[in-house]
Amino acid sequence: LCQNGKFSNYGSSECKLCPRGKYNNGNLDVDHTRCLNCPIGKYNILLGIDSENKCINCPLGKYSLVFGSNNSNNCIECSEGKYNDILGASKKENCKLCPQGRFRRFKGGSSLNDCLDCSVGFYSDVDVTNCKKCEVGKFGQTPGISECKFCEEGRYSDINGTITCQICPENSQPNYDFSKCECSIGTYKASINPLICQKCPNNFICNKGAIIETLELDKKFWRANKTTLHIEECKKGYNCNGGKIINSSDDLCNIGHIGPICDVCEKGWAKNDGKCYKCLTTTSVKARSYFLTILFPIIICLVTFFMVKTANPSS
Repeated sequence: LCQNGKFSNYGSSECKLCPRGKYNNGNLDVDHTRCLNCPIGKYNILLGIDSENKCINCPLGKYSLVFGSNNSNNCIECSEGKYNDILGASKKENCKLCPQGRFRRFKGGSSLNDCLDCSVGFYSDVDVTNCKKCEVGKFGQTPGISECKFCEEGRYSDINGTITCQICPENSQPNYDFSKCECSIGTYKASINPLICQKCPNNFICNKGAIIETLELDKKFWRANKTTLHIEECKKGYNCNGGKIINSSDDLCNIGHIGPICDVCEKGWAKNDGKCYKCLTTTSVKARSYFLTILFPIIICLVTFFMVKTANPSS
């Protein structure tokens, strides 16, 4: 009978040491006909091991999938962003993800403490190998967060990784993602950098995000160009539609009107009581006009002659 840690083939009188990665023990001949593998998660670098307990556990931060491992190199380190706090881990799943808000850049984490908190202004979510900066429009004031908060109302952030948001200038408000400020409705942008929002002047309409060039005028008012805030009241309210200048100040005028305060008639239009009316231009209209121009004096003369004749029958 071979000693524990040794084996002998049938018919052989020689006992051999169990190879590395294996062991054996027992009180019967059959127990020494072969050696058993160290279980997965363990390894053995010595010859003649006589107990499974003498197989060495893979250390914390590692695992092994190999039966009868004879080398510590078969213990694989947990990947970045993970840790393993179990000795002799036998499954890849024994490597746990660092919690959100923490990270680990290196392999072989052996405890939760090896997962470090993200710094302020940073966060981690699914990817826990690195922390990411809070995106524009968001901030992170505490370490170890899994998501950054949007800036509060009235504040914005235009840089990544900020720990606090800036206050929007007067008469402005943050845009939809809090990455910048925009002039509020009823104001216009007088300067871009720094942002200056002025209150809308009288007789103007300031939509959200308006600049001086896009300001709209109330009806009955006129301005010379889209870069001036000086306005004039039109002589005839009908002549001035107001609105926005696209090409020239004539864009503010009613049809047929042009020029300063829309007081000039376009070609083919004529003024009557301060308003411009389209001139008669078709041949039939012209002929009718000429006919009436000639006929009307004749009718007047005939009526006058008849009245005189009736009043003095003897003459």
